[in-house]
Amino acid sequence: MLKISSPGRINLIGEHLDYNDGYVLPAAIDKTITMTFEPNGTPHRCTIKSKGVDSVLVADLRKLE
Repeated sequence: MLKISSPGRINLIGEHLDYNDGYVLPAAIDKTITMTFEPNGTPHRCTIKSKGVDSVLVADLRKLE
């Protein structure tokens, strides 16, 4: 099993200005996003679950475009 976590951040100024040479002011917040990966025994199927949503998404990786 592989578990990764990323800190949250917000842009106080300039959501899409940074790649247009504008001013931005990002800031860290006390929220994180965490994802856990583990093999499910099927090489072409990905099952995605969320603690905040009751439904499950199952994707066939051979049919992604």
